[in-house]
Amino acid sequence: MEAQSIKYNGKVINYEIVKRKKKNVSITVQAEGKVIVSLPFSVSAKKIEEIVSSKAEWILNKIEVMKKKSDSIKEKKYISGEKFLYFGDEFDLDIIKDDTIKKDAVRINEDKIEIRIKSDFADNQEKVKKELNKWYMVEAKKYINFRVEMCVERLGIRPELVRIKLLKRTWGICTSKGIISLNWRLIMTPVEVMDYVIIHELCHLKHHNHSKDFWSLVGVYMPDYKKKRDWLKHNGGRVNLT
Repeated sequence: MEAQSIKYNGKVINYEIVKRKKKNVSITVQAEGKVIVSLPFSVSAKKIEEIVSSKAEWILNKIEVMKKKSDSIKEKKYISGEKFLYFGDEFDLDIIKDDTIKKDAVRINEDKIEIRIKSDFADNQEKVKKELNKWYMVEAKKYINFRVEMCVERLGIRPELVRIKLLKRTWGICTSKGIISLNWRLIMTPVEVMDYVIIHELCHLKHHNHSKDFWSLVGVYMPDYKKKRDWLKHNGGRVNLT
């Protein structure tokens, strides 16, 4: 990566250049406000600066949006009463000290995510976080895979393999080999949003891009996909365990 910067209306925009084998130029503002300019090897330094300058106002607005999202995300304390998402709904964390149990247990109990844990570890933030993560992952593998099968039957498109894992910067990935990876944090989103991401990746098996044909295919199976996409844009920062 090559670091560069420009000035726009008295503000400095720092950005990193990534050259790849591709046809188009893309500018991405990451969650932490880092600006990445991805472009073909043939684009000159002068042309890159012109492109970034032409998008400067959009970049600054995007950085500000990302900053507000970041500021609104409170670091989790893993204490009773704290709220966590599950299928798009908020549940209060309920930590119950129980020295009679052989191993820690997590379950949904009405409107609470209940964790039974030995007294010695009930106030241990990392221990509670670890148990909650384990529970979410088990739930994710169970229910996301179930929704994948539902969508596969509906679309008639089957991937070679589906992996449920942590993806730091995306909700799903589809490789040219037909392997789909889905972010386990989708278990925190509404079912229809989860389905949107699954359908999105399945459609990439037909169109390995974000062309008009790709979005048309997504729209066939989910006409209101833009609403689901907007949910992720506006709530993505809440879907975390940090």
